[in-house]
Amino acid sequence: MKYAARQGIFAGSLLSLLRVVVLLSLATGGLHATSEATCTVPCRQFRDLVDASRRDSAKEVQTLAFLRLIAEGRSEEVTAGMAHFAGVHHPSVLRGAYKGTEIRIGAYRHIGYMGTAAAVEYLQQVTPSAFKVESFERQDLWPEVQIALRDARRRMLPQAADAVRYLEAVLEEEGDWFSAGHVRSWAVNELCSRGALGSLPAVTKALRRIGSSRLEERAQFCQEKMVVAASHPDRVRAISSALTIQNAQSNPELVRWAISEIRSTRDPARLTILNAYFDQLEAIPENTALGIEVRNRVLYHNRPRPLPRRPN
Repeated sequence: MKYAARQGIFAGSLLSLLRVVVLLSLATGGLHATSEATCTVPCRQFRDLVDASRRDSAKEVQTLAFLRLIAEGRSEEVTAGMAHFAGVHHPSVLRGAYKGTEIRIGAYRHIGYMGTAAAVEYLQQVTPSAFKVESFERQDLWPEVQIALRDARRRMLPQAADAVRYLEAVLEEEGDWFSAGHVRSWAVNELCSRGALGSLPAVTKALRRIGSSRLEERAQFCQEKMVVAASHPDRVRAISSALTIQNAQSNPELVRWAISEIRSTRDPARLTILNAYFDQLEAIPENTALGIEVRNRVLYHNRPRPLPRRPN
């Protein structure tokens, strides 16, 4: 009994820590990426920059020029004027800190996020020879270029149904040795997170083609995300429906996905939604079996996870 109580107290403190981590990530942009740990601030700047260019098309040329230099590892060529435009108030930091692989990945992703003809044209011109083989640049960055290219093309499509058809077509692409699996995984993840229930057979086929381990489990998880995402026309309201005590206990991977999705939005209610959910979890007595199980499962249930999300 004393052990259970101590375990409950420990799990409760971890839940409080998780709340702090999630809410801090909201304040810094909340991007989904393998680069999240080292690209939080730069990627927030990239996203703000692209969002501003969407509101004012006159900023598109400068936005793409800035992101190109970062993506290509040429941050030392960013002028003081470009840095000011991008919201980087200390241009000297670009010479070193903005050259890492993770930040370059973030820049490529946000070029795709632009979803403009100029972004597509630029990404089409990038070739594998632009990246060094010996330093793993090609294996790390080339797949990101290919994903960004398809993301930009998808964002240019006028209707959601067009985007779904395009993503299904991406699943059938042959691609090249370096990028094919990454591109298919991205398309799978996009279809699952969009709630495209009609695409489930295509997704299952693609998972089999990728050679995914735990095929049935991955397909089932995709279907669960689809059902949640399709449950309401308002995306945040739909995703937040997965934030239940029952899911925290029985399907923590779905809960982590829902938290991640809500974090990535610009919805002003996201902080309120996440706070309310953590309040529900914390209200469960820490020294009960349910309290311990819910806390531990939300934090430490290590099932395989899909390819990290790109900007929404």
